[in-house]
Amino acid sequence: MDNRFHLIDHTPFTADYCLKCNICTSACPVAAVTPLFPGPKTVGPQAQRMREPGEPSPDHSIDYCSGCGICT
Repeated sequence: MDNRFHLIDHTPFTADYCLKCNICTSACPVAAVTPLFPGPKTVGPQAQRMREPGEPSPDHSIDYCSGCGICT
């Protein structure tokens, strides 16, 4: 069996592995309709920092994310 097709099973989905290709931003329904949300490529790392306990985010653009998951 060819192992090339199973690489996705071993790659964790974290912001650390983002290639900045803009596919997520072009697929985002919110980024397409409001300039207040710069898109997942920009907001994703900021959202990752929000997961840290005790670290509030000054970036309120995260609030515009609908959580639809199309960017993942």
